[in-house]
Amino acid sequence: MRRFALLAVAAVLALTACGGSPPKASGGDGLLKLVGWPLTPTFVHNYNPSAPTTGPLLNMMYEPLVRLDDNHMELKPYLAESWEWSADARTLTMKLRKNATWSDGKPFTSSDVEYSFVTLPAKYPDLPFLKPSFASMDKIDDNTVAFHFEKASRVMLSDWGWTYGLIVPEHVFAAQDLTTWTNPAPVTTGPFTVERFTPQQVTLKVRDDWWGGRSKGVKSVKILASGSPDAAQSALLKGEADWANIRWADPAKQWTTKPEHRFWMAASAYFMVTFNLERAPYDDVHVRRALNAAFDNAKLVQVLHNGVQVGNVTGMDAKVFGDALAPEFRDRLQTQDVAAAKSELAAGGYTVSGGALVKDGKSYPITLNGREDDATTMRVVAAQWKEALGLEVTVRTQGTSYVDQIKKGDFDLFMWQGGGCSVYCNFNALNGSLTAPTGKPAADNYGRVRDDKLDGLLGELAAATSDEKIQQVGWDIQRRFVDQRFNIPLGSSGASVSVNDASWRFPQQGEGDYLPALGLAAQPAVAIMNLEPAAK
Repeated sequence: MRRFALLAVAAVLALTACGGSPPKASGGDGLLKLVGWPLTPTFVHNYNPSAPTTGPLLNMMYEPLVRLDDNHMELKPYLAESWEWSADARTLTMKLRKNATWSDGKPFTSSDVEYSFVTLPAKYPDLPFLKPSFASMDKIDDNTVAFHFEKASRVMLSDWGWTYGLIVPEHVFAAQDLTTWTNPAPVTTGPFTVERFTPQQVTLKVRDDWWGGRSKGVKSVKILASGSPDAAQSALLKGEADWANIRWADPAKQWTTKPEHRFWMAASAYFMVTFNLERAPYDDVHVRRALNAAFDNAKLVQVLHNGVQVGNVTGMDAKVFGDALAPEFRDRLQTQDVAAAKSELAAGGYTVSGGALVKDGKSYPITLNGREDDATTMRVVAAQWKEALGLEVTVRTQGTSYVDQIKKGDFDLFMWQGGGCSVYCNFNALNGSLTAPTGKPAADNYGRVRDDKLDGLLGELAAATSDEKIQQVGWDIQRRFVDQRFNIPLGSSGASVSVNDASWRFPQQGEGDYLPALGLAAQPAVAIMNLEPAAK
């Protein structure tokens, strides 16, 4: 669920900070203009978190207890100012912020946490209220809560910073029927309130009493509806928007600005080619190793020229993950080795004939699936496999049916995203318990990985109670992943955000402890509150 949500909202982890023929700087008036995400020609006036379609950037209305610093892979306090685990890692006690208030002036308390995580899901079992996993919860006092787990759960906490751990106001929601209510004027602990709503444009007002402090420059946020990436790109080029969750190849050809303002990237996630391990020949590790070794990551980076960097063999960037990365992989990037690729095919008994893999007289043509905005990447990958191994790879781009298709396992290879979280939630996406037989939708692990050794290590990591154990088992998981090549990390970021920095000074690479990723909880709000006008 988390990984699907990340892709659906373009869990965005690379920022292409660009300035075209710059219009007159407007940062001085305090107005930030961003294109709503997901891209849509009109907005729905509904801020009920359980609604199937909601107003733009609902994730900036409500807030989580903790947030994840994707630049350094550390948990940061948010509505919870501190927390402590019991010795057996089965009880988590959190201290809540006493200075946090709802936008209507009411105090934020432990009752709101209990209502959001316990009462609402029980009262509305058929509505999609997504909450962190725990067995039970106690309210210690107005500003203290304790969560109890059936087993050690320290590594699970990183997931609490995502969009399914948002707190809503009990005093507002309890009086409503959430099966029909649209919550048109959300009361929020976040730094924004809805000031004006139309189907094409939403204006948010920045609170001056937000618990996190005053904005450094933004006074209001105008969210613009845009039905396509081309329209969003045009708005950026014309200076009609400052920020949009889109990307395109080689933006430097269209943007002219200082090179240091062109790219900003957080490398906590990666995009990848995923194998369907329920289909031959991808169930053979020799084929997976061969296709990985035949791929030249550096050439892909040169072609894309959009801020993506050569990926680590684990998919995890050493600057971000630090000691969580196994020592032997910290300086090991994805590199091409054609001789090794051919050796792996031979070891598996494969030859290449007619552009397809052949074994025991049976031919296996290859198809690579992806979205339209992945077309350039897929063509580069296919071209490299042809040059290195003589493979003719069919590249297929798809629209709205794409996610449903891969969830049901109807593919050979497909483009996807990974990472963006702790070692555990990164690799737990390959847990055999999360997948499903071909034809049935999987909760995660769409590549149908079923590896007893990996599952055992993931179980060990989930039960770990010390930092040392978490680190050691995490290293062993990475070693299993690199050896078995369950997917191919293609680069250090799965998507891009583009900005026109004529009006606002957007962060440089590695700056700050937040990401300007519109689909994440807390991150875009913190990014906005830290923006400063580009022109003084």
